[in-house]
Amino acid sequence: MSDKDRQTSRRSTLKLVSGAAVGTTGMGTAAAASDDEQEASETTDDARSQWVLRLDETPVRAGPSAEDAKLAAEQSQQPLVETLRSMPTVSVERRCWLTNAVLVESRAEAAQSELSALSGVRDVHPNFEVPGPEPVEEQPATPQDHGQYTYGLDQINAPDVWEQFNTTGEGVSVAVLDTGVDADHPDIDLAEDGWAFFDADGNMVDADPFDPNGHGTHVSGIVAGGSSGGAHIGVAPGVDLYNAKVLDNGGTFAQIIAGMEWAVEQGVDVINMSLGATGFFDVYIDPVQSAIELGTLVVTSAGNSGPGSSGSPGNVYDTFSIGASNANRDIAGFSSGDLVQTEAAWDAWWLVDVWPINYYVPDVSAPGVSVLSSYPNGSYARLSGTSMASPHTAGATALLLGAADGLTIEEAQEYLTVTARHGGGPDATPGPRYGEGIIDALAAAAAATDGNVVEGTVTDANGNPVPGATVETAFGTDIETGVDGSFELYVADGQWDVAVDQFGYGTVTESIDVSGGETVTQDVTLDPAVDVGPLAGQADVMGINDTFEFSVVLANVESLTVDVTGDTDVDTDSLTVFVKDQQVTLGEEVTFPEPVSGSVQITVGTQGPGTGQFGLVHEFDGPDGPLTVETGPTEVMVDPDPAYFDIVEWGQTENAEIGGTLNEYCIVENTGDRTATQDVAWWLGDPNGTDVFPTRVTLQGGEQVEIPFPIGIPAAFIPPGTQVPHGWFTDDQLVETLATFVGAGFQITGVDAPARLDRGATLELTATVLNFGSQEGESTLSYSFDGIFVDSADISAAPGEADTVTFEFDTSRVVRGEYQHALSTAYDATDPIPIRVGPSQGPPAIVGDSQPRDLDGDGLFEDIDGDGQFTVSDVQTLFSNRNSDVVRNNAQFFNFDGEEPADVGVGDVQALFQLLQE
Repeated sequence: MSDKDRQTSRRSTLKLVSGAAVGTTGMGTAAAASDDEQEASETTDDARSQWVLRLDETPVRAGPSAEDAKLAAEQSQQPLVETLRSMPTVSVERRCWLTNAVLVESRAEAAQSELSALSGVRDVHPNFEVPGPEPVEEQPATPQDHGQYTYGLDQINAPDVWEQFNTTGEGVSVAVLDTGVDADHPDIDLAEDGWAFFDADGNMVDADPFDPNGHGTHVSGIVAGGSSGGAHIGVAPGVDLYNAKVLDNGGTFAQIIAGMEWAVEQGVDVINMSLGATGFFDVYIDPVQSAIELGTLVVTSAGNSGPGSSGSPGNVYDTFSIGASNANRDIAGFSSGDLVQTEAAWDAWWLVDVWPINYYVPDVSAPGVSVLSSYPNGSYARLSGTSMASPHTAGATALLLGAADGLTIEEAQEYLTVTARHGGGPDATPGPRYGEGIIDALAAAAAATDGNVVEGTVTDANGNPVPGATVETAFGTDIETGVDGSFELYVADGQWDVAVDQFGYGTVTESIDVSGGETVTQDVTLDPAVDVGPLAGQADVMGINDTFEFSVVLANVESLTVDVTGDTDVDTDSLTVFVKDQQVTLGEEVTFPEPVSGSVQITVGTQGPGTGQFGLVHEFDGPDGPLTVETGPTEVMVDPDPAYFDIVEWGQTENAEIGGTLNEYCIVENTGDRTATQDVAWWLGDPNGTDVFPTRVTLQGGEQVEIPFPIGIPAAFIPPGTQVPHGWFTDDQLVETLATFVGAGFQITGVDAPARLDRGATLELTATVLNFGSQEGESTLSYSFDGIFVDSADISAAPGEADTVTFEFDTSRVVRGEYQHALSTAYDATDPIPIRVGPSQGPPAIVGDSQPRDLDGDGLFEDIDGDGQFTVSDVQTLFSNRNSDVVRNNAQFFNFDGEEPADVGVGDVQALFQLLQE
C-alpha cells in the first residue's frame, strides 16, 4: 500500500526519505541545514520554521521516575526558555523531557546559526518529518485460511508459552506508536486510558481512536489481537494494550517523542515502534536510552531496504531491533541488516566508550512476511515488512515478563536474544540477516524462569559427531546439533523425555529430571539404521509400452526386493523394473556390493498389449531392517487421455456486500486419465492482474476437489455500485461473471469555507456528503489542516441522500501564512483547499495605526477602524473617509454593494450599514 503524499507544510521541515544519504553527520540533518536556511531566506516575513533545540544535560538521570525527569528538564530548560521568550521572532511550542529539548517556531530571519549560539544549546535541527509506513506487501485476508494460529505465533512458540506458563501477558503493558487503531475491531481491546493522539507539534489532540491508514491496527493485532475471526493473531492477547497515534501519512520528530513520553509516563513495559527512516539519526539516542532507564523497553523494526542498510531508530544500539523471517524460517529479501561501525556511522567518537566498536542490526528476527492480522472496519489483511516482525517480538517480551516474576526489561531482551534460533543452523554466527536468530518465546521463558539446561553431544557408534540431528524435549523446545554434534536446550522443572533423531540412524529417547536451574549433560549415541525417505511418484496411469521414474533417498540399504502387490492384475511378465540402472527380477532380492546411501532412481515400464493395474512392494534391508513401503497402484491403459482440469461448478456471486465476506468456491474435476498438478486460482478484476489467489491442486483422473474461498471485502476496497469481473481459472479453463459491490458510499459534494481569516479567528468549514451507494449506512468524514488530522465526524444517510457536517479550527494554533486544508471519506477526498491566515496584505490603516480587518473571511474589510469589532463606528469611519486616497486606492476591499468596477461611494456605506443590521 502506498501512502498519499503529505501536503507541504508552511513550516520548514526536513523529510527523511528512505535511502537518503544523510546518515554520516551524526544527527543526520546537518547536510540539509543549509537548504533549510536558504528556503527560509527566500520566503516572506510571514514564513515560519520549527526547530528542535537540544540541551546538554540528560534530565532522566535526575531520578528514577518520569516525574523526576520532567522536573529536571523544566529546571534545566528554564534559562533557555526565558531567553527564547525574550526574542520577538521566536515562540516556544513544546518542552520535551525524555530528551532534553525545546521545540520552537521562528521567523525565517531567526536562522539556525542564531539559535545554535544560545547558551546551553548543544545542537539544533528541524522538527523533521518521518516517512509514513509503507508495507512491502498488502492483501485482504480471512482468518479461516490460517488454522488455529497464524504461522508467526507457531514459529515463535507463543501458544506453547500460554500452555506451559499459564500466561498470555496479563499484567504487562505494551504501547504501539503508529498510525492509530480501530478500537472497535473485535480482536482489539485497548487498556483503560490506553489511547492518545499527537499532532505535528507533539500536542495531544482530543479525538476518539481511529486509524485511517490501517498499519497501526495491524501492528496492534500482532501484539495483542484475539481470535474472533477463527484464528489467533496476537502473541500476547492478555496484555494491556496502549496505542498512540504519532503518524498520519508521516510524522514529525516532536510527534514521535511526545508518543514515547506519553507511553513512559503511563508506565508501560514495552514500546513498539514500527517506524523509521534509512540512515543514522542520533536524535533518537537520548529518548531511547531515557525510556530504558525509566523501565520501558523500546522494540523497533530494522527497516525494509534490504541487506547493507539499516534505519533509525532501529539502528540505535540500545533499541531491540528486529528483522523479518518468513514461514520457511528464511529472512525476507526486503529485511534490512548491517554491520554498524559505531564511530564512522554515527560520527561520534564518544559512543565507542558506551557502545561496542561495531554491532549487527538487527538484534534478532521474527515473522514478518505475509502476516495475518486485524485491519480497520473489522476486517483482516496480510502485510509484509519488519513492521510486522517488531510486534511479534514486543508481544514475546510481554509473555516473558508475564511468565517470570521480577524479570527486568533488559533481562527479557537478553533471554530472547540468547535463545534465538539461527536459520543457518546451530553453528551459524550472528550476522546482518538473522541477527542472533529467530526468537523462541518458549525457550526464552524456560531460561527466564527455572533456567534448566540440557546439554550434550550426539555421536555415532564410532564416536564421530552427528551434525544436524534433531533434539526435541517433551517440554516443547527443540534444536539441531552443530557440526561437532553438540546441543543445548532450556526446559522447565520436571522430568522430560529427550528424543534424538537423524536420518540414517535409529531414534534414541532418554529421560532427564531437572530442577532449580541445574545443567544436565545427556550425551547420546546413535546406531546406524536402514532408512528410506519419502517414496512417492509412482504414476497413477500409464500407457502400454510406457515408462515412469521416481527417486527415493536411502540410508544404509544392503539389499532390496521389489515385488507386486496382491491386487495386481496385469501380466507381471510385461513389467520391467530398474534400480540404479540395473534391472531387477520381481520377487528376487538384490544385494548391493556396499550399503547404499543417497538418492536412488527407480524406473518402471510395461511391454506388450496387456491392461490392468499393479502396485509395488519395496523391501529395504539393512541395520534394524527391513523397512517395507508400498507404492501405487498404477492403471495401465491403451491410450490414456491427458489431464484436463474442468471447472464444473463455482460460486457466481452477483452482489458483493462491502464490509462482508465473499463466500466463493470452486469444484474442479480432472476429466482426463493422467494425474496432474495445477494452480486453481480465484481472481478479481483481471485474471492477469495482482488480485489473483492460487491454490495448488493435484488430481488423479476422474477426481474432484472443492476449493472454498471466503474473502473479506474491506470498506473502501471498491466503491459501491462498481461492477467488477471475477472468477476462477485453471491451466485449461477460465470462467468469469460480474459482481456488483453493494453498500453505502459517501462522496463530498459541497464545501463551504472562507478563503481568508485573521489569525485567532475560528475557521468554520461545512461539508455536504452524499451517499452514492445502494444501501443506508454510516461512515466517517475526516478533516485535516496543513496535512495534519484535526477532527472527524460520523456521517450517515440513506441512498441518494446527504448529510451535512461542520468542522471548526482555531487559527491561533498556526502562524500567519498560506495553508491548505482538506476533507476525506473512505471513497473520496477533496483537492487541497487554499486558505490564508491573516491579517491579509489588505488596505493600510485609515484612521490611527490599526489596519482594517476582514472579520468573516469574505475578502471585504468591515472592521474599518481596525479595533477588532464591527460597530456603527466603522460605518461612520467609512462614510467620513470614502473619498480619501487610502480608501479610493484600495476600493476592492470596501466594495460592499458589489458594483463593478469597485468605486467606494454612498452605496457601499449603505450596504455596510445594512450588513451591521443583519
